[in-house]
Amino acid sequence: MFNEDMLIVLSASHRLSGSAALSLTDIAHEDFVLYARHTGPGVFDAIVAACQQAGFSPHVTQEAPQMSSTINLVAAGLGVSIVPAAIRSFRAEGVRYIPIQGIAPHAPLSLAYRRFEHAPSILRFLDALRVAANLPGRSSDSGKSASHR
Repeated sequence: MFNEDMLIVLSASHRLSGSAALSLTDIAHEDFVLYARHTGPGVFDAIVAACQQAGFSPHVTQEAPQMSSTINLVAAGLGVSIVPAAIRSFRAEGVRYIPIQGIAPHAPLSLAYRRFEHAPSILRFLDALRVAANLPGRSSDSGKSASHR
């Protein structure tokens, strides 16, 4: 499994929005807007577990059906959130993405593909992912993908 770092998201007007980095305990008493658990249990559970490890349970006041909705609710001032770092590319007005120091959740990433895939473009894509995730793969075994062994 490969994990992605996560970031705290605050509205630009939030008192902590100018911080270079924050710990989870810095936002322990805030209202949270989270991606709905039934839609993304891995992300939701990782956030709650990290908060509990940091000594608190997040006060979730809103659950959003999409990550973009989460960001928009934070921008509207309805709470803070924690999102996968890739969401930073969602350029919403009025939010600030802040790195987490100390105890931090990670978003679990996974990929499903057909076990006996032969399309060269798919195999190259899988190889690139293996390299990025530092996983064993086909690059050193005579052109055969790990899924073809």
